[in-house]
Amino acid sequence: MLATTNQNNLPAMSHSALAEIAESALIQGDLRGMTPAQRIEYYLQLCQSVGLNPLTKPFIYVEMKGKLVLYPRKEAANQLAKNHGISFSEPKVDVTQELITVTVSVRDCSGRTDSDMASSPLPKVLRTKQTPS
Repeated sequence: MLATTNQNNLPAMSHSALAEIAESALIQGDLRGMTPAQRIEYYLQLCQSVGLNPLTKPFIYVEMKGKLVLYPRKEAANQLAKNHGISFSEPKVDVTQELITVTVSVRDCSGRTDSDMASSPLPKVLRTKQTPS
């Protein structure tokens, strides 16, 4: 049962409707079963909970492993970095014959640092031909 409106001018959700949203999105990790109104409510609540401006479209819908999920865009990362005082180093890119590896380091306002790297196969069209010796 929908009640009056909330601060976002959307219908306020009943407890059972909120439970359905929580079960589908938080437990199952799938937004597919939600109505468009429930997805909007979930989107706005997620943005509010992590301090993101929903008007900047920080998330997009992506189908991943058969589930509809919210995937953070660069706008989400930029806002979160600004809100939490996080700075990024220039990415270090290493390209070999078959792999491209990117490493990025971050530092927060307290001086804590972290880094991570990811590798992906280099597309065959970008690989150089090597002549036999």
